Amino acid sequence: MKLSTTRLFNYQYSIDFYEVQEFDWNYINGPVRYEGYEFLELNLPFIIESLNKDPNTRQAILTLNSINYMSCLISIQWLIDNNTLYCITNFRSQHKELGRPQDTQLILWLTTQLKSKLTSYIESTHIEVNVGDYHTN
Repeated sequence: MKLSTTRLFNYQYSIDFYEVQEFDWNYINGPVRYEGYEFLELNLPFIIESLNKDPNTRQAILTLNSINYMSCLISIQWLIDNNTLYCITNFRSQHKELGRPQDTQLILWLTTQLKSKLTSYIESTHIEVNVGDYHTN
């Protein structure tokens, strides 16, 4: 839904998967705020364990927001179906030039880390992104 020249609400896009072996928490098109996001790195092993234990689980999800920190990234969920790994990512807000490039690298890095440790055979990977407020200002 287009609202103005600088904002889109309920914006969706896909990311073509390729492996990303490292993520620079300090700088990608500007400083990355690590607080709040460290939860992703620390809890990814639990997601991997969950998917390895039950490849059909719908509970392989990380949520980020808390009372003390309101991240732009709300959640990331991974699902496996028919040898395909799906990554569904939800943002409350994302800046087209300042946020999307670093967010894309973060999603690819997390998915690469997860995929490399799965015991299930994965033939393909699909990444979908939902953004509440996609903006340029």
